[in-house]
Amino acid sequence: MTNQKPDRANDSAGDQGPEFAGTQGEGSQRLQQILDNLFAFVGLVSTKGVLLEANRAPLEVAGLQREDVIGKPFAETYWWAFSPEIQQQLQAAVCRAAQGESVRYDTLVRIAEGRFISIDFSLRPLFDGGGRVIQLVASAVDITERKQAEATLHDSEERFRQVVENIREVFWMSDRDTKQVLYVSPGYEQVWGRSSSEVYQTPRAWTESVHPEDRERVLAAITVKMAGGRYNEEYRIIRPDGSVRWILDRGFPVQGENPGSNRIVGIAEDITERKQAEEKFLRVQRLETIGKLTGGIAHDLNNILGPIMMSVPLLRQGSKPETMEKLLNTIETCAQRGADLVRQLLTFGRGAAGRQKSVHPKPIIEEMAKLIRVTFPKNIELSFQVPADLWPVSADATQLDQVLLNLCVNARDAMPGGGRLALGAENVRLGKQHAGLLLDARPGPYVMIQLTDTGHGIPREITDKIFDPFFTTKEPGKGTGLGLATVMGIVKSHGGFLEVRSEVGQGSTFTIYLPAMPGNDDDALQP
Repeated sequence: MTNQKPDRANDSAGDQGPEFAGTQGEGSQRLQQILDNLFAFVGLVSTKGVLLEANRAPLEVAGLQREDVIGKPFAETYWWAFSPEIQQQLQAAVCRAAQGESVRYDTLVRIAEGRFISIDFSLRPLFDGGGRVIQLVASAVDITERKQAEATLHDSEERFRQVVENIREVFWMSDRDTKQVLYVSPGYEQVWGRSSSEVYQTPRAWTESVHPEDRERVLAAITVKMAGGRYNEEYRIIRPDGSVRWILDRGFPVQGENPGSNRIVGIAEDITERKQAEEKFLRVQRLETIGKLTGGIAHDLNNILGPIMMSVPLLRQGSKPETMEKLLNTIETCAQRGADLVRQLLTFGRGAAGRQKSVHPKPIIEEMAKLIRVTFPKNIELSFQVPADLWPVSADATQLDQVLLNLCVNARDAMPGGGRLALGAENVRLGKQHAGLLLDARPGPYVMIQLTDTGHGIPREITDKIFDPFFTTKEPGKGTGLGLATVMGIVKSHGGFLEVRSEVGQGSTFTIYLPAMPGNDDDALQP
């Protein structure tokens, strides 16, 4: 028996099936095995369009045998024969490939049980040594899932486009780094009264329409708040016709398709009508609060007018010069007190809402203390403590007045028999741990304004309800239940939050936290 090396090509020929282009040897057999187990289709096609070879797996998927397809016109095989249009497209591709052109396109083919799949199909020419096309290599990859995903995405994008282009709100998208506007919905032209094209051409064109009093604040918010997460700003814009509109603009960053490329998306809403309604409501509520002070105001005016009325007859009698000087000084002092009181009431009653600027809260609190002293019953003792270095805050002075006066009036009503009222403020910095214990709080610097009374207190079972609109414990006709709801709304609109501690019979403490602006003292306005 001779020790002869077996011929692997001959031994495995029956198991492995025919080899491509008649190649021989172990390497070609392994290649054949790889091709046969590919789910992607690979085949040889003659320049006349006849299928010469095909790997095994795609045949099995279609439920076909080799004799069903090999040696037949490729376009007439089971895969393609369901549609004359599909067949003509394939025949045209064969003609182009036979002339030396590589062809690739997406199409449909039929597989087992009459199901259809989408494929990425290609035909590439094989050349001989003289550059003549001798055969074509056909390949196809199943892209059904990709096509379905693309169709789903397209439908989603189309629905989204229809929504954003048919709403009045302005949807926008920009690149965080380049500031380039990537998209702005047609609502921009309705709300801003300007062409959308100018926003694409000049990334910051929209900022030119922002009211000069709001522009710096808005730009600072975009730079600081957007980089840290999301922002929510109210500001005014000036339309080309000179009209002013209020905008609520909300935005947040999203991750782009490429790693490291962030986009900013947002929606801007015209809230002018809402702001006008809010301003009317706040003015009515302010006047209601002033009405509650009527008794104290009348009493103080009587005190002011009394010395004036008594001095006038003495002046008419022709008193001595030194006496006349004293009387004139008395009249001047009383008149100044009366003017101050009227000024305070007019400022509070007519103040415009929504103009948030950098202001010092200390003078506002001091003015409120003066008003309390002249209008509250004398059996209510007021203590007042505010440091000289109190930080400025971004606030509307009139609305801050309204918050303080509402709380003070409530404290007065809680002490019908008299008591003590403490009004104070201080600078505080909340760390992450402390802020986590307070509702709606974020770490950072705050001005804390605190008002404490020794009144009858608030029962625990209604503490959570006192800020609800129209909720009141007072008798009918004594209150509308809008005072504390207004307080909460104003504090939140300033980015702050509020705490309440109260015990029945022991009094109540209201603590307001307003975001502070350390280092902006030189720019803060004195109200």
